[in-house]
Amino acid sequence: MQNTASTAIPAFTSELSDLTSELSDLPNATPNVSASDEDDEPEDESLSGPQRYYSPARVVAETHKFWRSGTRRRRGYTFQRFLEGYLLEQTRKGRPMGSRSRQVVLSLKTPSIRKRLEAAGVRLQFDDDENQEIADVAAVRDELLALMKEPAFGKFKPGSFSPPGGEPCAVKDVCNTLWIDSALQESWDTIEKKAPGLQKFLTGTLTNQRTGRKSYDATKTDGPFKHVGRAYMIIAILLGVYAPVNSNFLPMSIGIYLHASGVPRQVIDTLHRLGVCPAYQVVMSELKGMDTLTRTDSPNSH
Repeated sequence: MQNTASTAIPAFTSELSDLTSELSDLPNATPNVSASDEDDEPEDESLSGPQRYYSPARVVAETHKFWRSGTRRRRGYTFQRFLEGYLLEQTRKGRPMGSRSRQVVLSLKTPSIRKRLEAAGVRLQFDDDENQEIADVAAVRDELLALMKEPAFGKFKPGSFSPPGGEPCAVKDVCNTLWIDSALQESWDTIEKKAPGLQKFLTGTLTNQRTGRKSYDATKTDGPFKHVGRAYMIIAILLGVYAPVNSNFLPMSIGIYLHASGVPRQVIDTLHRLGVCPAYQVVMSELKGMDTLTRTDSPNSH
C-alpha cells in the first residue's frame, strides 16, 4: 500500500502543476495596476466630476501593452480579432449582441473619428444621416463652373469656327468633325487642370471591372488615359443640366453634325432625351441663326 501511494502522489502533483501553469497563462479580464503605477501618469484633467477617467491615449497604450505581454501575443490578441469577437459573438439564445453594435456605431459617429477615417479614404454613412452626402457637391459645382470658362465646355459660338482668311463662318464650316476632334484632344488636359476632383473620379471609375485580376492584361491599363471621349461626354452631360445655355458646346456640335449627316429627326430627339444633343427644333433654330449671321456678314450683302 505504501509503494502504491508513493507512486500515485507524484503523478497527481505533476498534473496539478501542469494545470496551474495553464491557468496562469489565461488572460485576466482586468490587468492589475498597482497604486504606484496609478500615480506614474496623471489623470485626464479635462474631465470633471467625482470620478476621473484615463485619457483614450492611455487606455490604448495600457490595453496594447496588456495584449502584447506573455503568451497573449502568441495566442493572437489583436484588435481585428477582438472586434470580430465583440461584434459577431451571439447570446445563449443565438441572438446578436445588439448593445455592442450600438456602442460601436456611437463611436464611429464621433466627428473626430469620422474625420480621421475620411482622411484614410474611408467614408461612413448611416441610415439616419439624412443630410450626409456621398460626394462633395459644392466642390463638384466649383469645378464645373471652372470648366464652363473653357472653350471645349463653354457656350457654342459659331464664330469660333471661322475658316482661314477671315471669311464669315458658314454652316458648312461646322458640319464636320474636325473641330470636335480638336476639342476632344484638348478636353482631358483641361479636365486635369481645372477639375482635378472630377478627373480623379473619372480615372478611377472608367476602368474595366477585371482590372487588378491576375488574368487581366495589365498593358491595357498602362499609358495615358484611354477613355477621353467618354469622360468628355459625361462632363458635357453634367454641364448640360447645370448650365444648359452657357455650356452647350459639345451637345450642339453633335446635334448639328447629326443633322448635316442626314440623321432623321426622330433619332436626334431620342438622343436629346439622353442628354447627348439638343432637340431637333433647337438644332434647326441654331442653324437658322448661323445662316442669317452669314448672310449679314457676307461682303455681297452690302
